[in-house]
Amino acid sequence: MPVSNEYDLLLAGGESDPNLICLADRADAMSVNAVTLLHAPDKYPSCSFSIDESYLVVDGRKTHAKSAFIRHDVFSSVIDGEEAPDNSLGWFSAVYGWCVSQRDLKIFNKDLRYVALNKIFMLDLAASLGLNVPRTIVSNDRKHIEAIGASLDCVAKPVHG
Repeated sequence: MPVSNEYDLLLAGGESDPNLICLADRADAMSVNAVTLLHAPDKYPSCSFSIDESYLVVDGRKTHAKSAFIRHDVFSSVIDGEEAPDNSLGWFSAVYGWCVSQRDLKIFNKDLRYVALNKIFMLDLAASLGLNVPRTIVSNDRKHIEAIGASLDCVAKPVHG
């Protein structure tokens, strides 16, 4: 079955990601044939593919791109001040998996290994190479994190992304 939507560029990630918004605007201004595959904190586009096919089915449309820029959105899991179910890692993994499985598709870091996305590993590696790494505490205990934040000047970041 032929692909019904062929694009030069696929942009994928969170709908409020300023980098993706900027890239989409620039692609439009430069008349680049681009498709955006963006998700909201509580809604992910229907997306499926078969490993032995060269297209991604997005909201029922067969889609293929020559290149892609994809980001894992780690900041949009809050809706009206409340945390929403966060499916962004699974969504990112699926779309990224499709991208890297397409031999003709150009994407940054096609040979990326997931260890490169692990901040704990990267901080430890940086320290082992002699770089100055600030004190780092990792926790999934909300009360512990709030107690630390109340007593220290700190930056809180998700472990992944």
